[in-house]
Amino acid sequence: MPLAALLALWLAAVAATTPASPPVTRPAVARGDSVPAAAAGSPRAGAPGEAASAPDTSLRVPGTVLRFGSSLATLQRRVRLRASTATPPAGATLREATLRIFGLSGEAVLTFEGDRLMRASFKVDDPSPAELDYVEDQLAREGFRRSCTQRDGLERRCEWNARAKVSYLSTKGSLLMEVAPAGPLPPPRTPWVPRPTPLPTAPPSLPAAGSAVAPGAAGSAGAPASTPAHASPPAASPAAAPALSPAPAPPETLRLAALGTPDTLAPARVRDSCRAERPERARANGVFGRVGVAVLVDTSGVVLNAAITRSVPVLDAAALECARRYRFEPYRHRGRPARVWVPLSIRFLL
Repeated sequence: MPLAALLALWLAAVAATTPASPPVTRPAVARGDSVPAAAAGSPRAGAPGEAASAPDTSLRVPGTVLRFGSSLATLQRRVRLRASTATPPAGATLREATLRIFGLSGEAVLTFEGDRLMRASFKVDDPSPAELDYVEDQLAREGFRRSCTQRDGLERRCEWNARAKVSYLSTKGSLLMEVAPAGPLPPPRTPWVPRPTPLPTAPPSLPAAGSAVAPGAAGSAGAPASTPAHASPPAASPAAAPALSPAPAPPETLRLAALGTPDTLAPARVRDSCRAERPERARANGVFGRVGVAVLVDTSGVVLNAAITRSVPVLDAAALECARRYRFEPYRHRGRPARVWVPLSIRFLL
């Protein structure tokens, strides 16, 4: 017999003695249904009991506690909003509020589109040159790039651009700022809710020893009844992981009014001060008096920075050194910790 014929007979005999394996069935996915992430190769996504939290995609309004994309209901819980008398654009809602931007108190008009904050306008009355410089310094520190068409003393017309766009217009009597996102905002985040894990079915009960089995209960005629395998107890599902919360907003920075000027903010409480000593040069020339200093106080009451507001050149350095040794009670505004610029008057006596 030829070798090819012998090989064919041997392969046919092997195929006849090998039991056929059951066909592999795959769960059908209806059109439009999402495939679980675990099927795509992710080791954690879609695990029972775990809830994935989307990242915080909102955009902070510079110098404020506001965030673009926040809903009207969310801001109403944080800020005292009131209805606006202005005519809103088509499909928009306007609200007004008294807010602080970079520590300066002003009036704000907030524009909501689709129940999300999309634009904010601010007006600050009678800003000083130092306050205008402070606002610009803070914008530059946050990474904004400036482009000005006019910059002459208090008359300034500039555009500041980063993740948000700030239109900046200052005059001798006011500061106007229009703030909007530089690009489209991402859609609002929706928390992912895992599907419930089906409970395992109980294994069929075995007949008692010595009991008769009813005809037909063992399957088809002539087929022996199969003994079901003992099922292992279902594994306990892992505890649900806590949902991640967005990072807290940075503390607000406030500025107290100059000494002797009425202010709507509560005064800062001094915990520890210092006694200024005149330098040798000031003693030799008979120089004494008061030096005005503004200090930036952290939420823990420590002085972070100090700047001269009323100068006596021979005494300025000693005044700054003394001001940095001040300590304050932690400042709170509307129940929240805040940083604050505090005015000081450092006295040098004869």
